[in-house]
Amino acid sequence: MAMALIDRFSAKLPRYFTIFIVFLPLLVHSKLFRNGRHVCIEERRVSVPREHTETYYRPVYKRQVEVCEGFKLCSTLRVVYKLAMRKVYRTEVQTKLINSCCPGWLQFDKNSRDCLKPVCRTDCNNRGTCTGPDTCRCNTGWAGPTCETDLDECSQEMHMCQQTCLNTLGSYECGCYEGFQVAKDKTSCEICLTCNEEYRDLQADVKNLTEKVIILEKEKEEMYESINVIQRDYKKTIALINDIKKRPTPSPTTVKTTLSSNGYYSAYDLRERVESLSEQIGILEEKLSTTCSCQYN
Repeated sequence: MAMALIDRFSAKLPRYFTIFIVFLPLLVHSKLFRNGRHVCIEERRVSVPREHTETYYRPVYKRQVEVCEGFKLCSTLRVVYKLAMRKVYRTEVQTKLINSCCPGWLQFDKNSRDCLKPVCRTDCNNRGTCTGPDTCRCNTGWAGPTCETDLDECSQEMHMCQQTCLNTLGSYECGCYEGFQVAKDKTSCEICLTCNEEYRDLQADVKNLTEKVIILEKEKEEMYESINVIQRDYKKTIALINDIKKRPTPSPTTVKTTLSSNGYYSAYDLRERVESLSEQIGILEEKLSTTCSCQYN
């Protein structure tokens, strides 16, 4: 059985071989023999030296003896042409099928079978990427054949801003109306009290009033302290006057009262001092009442 199959195949082998020879040019021109992606088959006319054999007449020098003058024998040379063969090389123009990168593509490596490096005759601007023959892929915010045009996201409604939009080179920035500020997400807006001029003025007024209140409190404390000092002096003076009244009355020019260990005062001076102290107490009480009424109001 096996021998029968071998004999049958051997009988059909010439026919299969003939079919292969017929379709071989089609297979060469087809994509089956390409060596990778973006590889094209190119026909080139190439001059190839080809060896040929040709015939030519080769000169041969042959010695010949002749009778010279005086009946002498002389030898002379005669040229004889004989047919000979020689090898020569002639150039023939042949058409060859060569695999090369298709237009717009190059090899990353000389040993690579694929042509995967695109060629852009004009460089892609603004960090664009060449993705195909004369084709640029632009980054966000840029457009045009070579990514040279700034894309206005604000006018084309391509932004995410909640209130206002400001176009910049290759991008955009979000803004907000008066009284608002940009939130952390850089697109939405939130209320901003410190951005309002009226609120800032109100804060300044509150600060000034607080400083005035602190100053008035200090003045109040100083007044209370002054009143306490005057009251002590007033009590001492009254006690001294009462003590003087209990003593016998001497002449006005000699009456002297010991106020302290450092000096003496006359009765007239003591009277004036008491009246001055009374006036100061009245003035301080007036100021104190005015201050307190302002504070409570």
